[in-house]
Amino acid sequence: MIESPEIVKIGFGLKPDRGPLRQKLGIRLGASVDLAHAVRKLGYHQAVGVKSAVAIVLGRNLQKSKSTTTSNWALPKLHPNQLLYAANDAYAALTVFHAIGRPYTQPSSRVT
Repeated sequence: MIESPEIVKIGFGLKPDRGPLRQKLGIRLGASVDLAHAVRKLGYHQAVGVKSAVAIVLGRNLQKSKSTTTSNWALPKLHPNQLLYAANDAYAALTVFHAIGRPYTQPSSRVT
């Protein structure tokens, strides 16, 4: 799924994930849309993450727990609050993607 060019992965700041995926797992990120770039195309030139994008595009506040953000994500089994955090991030990215629309979010099949 991660390498598939048919399944478009969406998220924020995907570039730093490419190296570890290749180095640690031997896989390459297939087609993807970095929503940080898409939001910048709307006229916001500073760094934009999921929390900022939700505020900019949706006019909503995304709560992100600092303790969960900085918790140990390398655990073999994630805690329920980590799973909820990850699910909220994924859902927020999908919601921003749909709100922006496809003209601003052309998938990249470029692999680095």
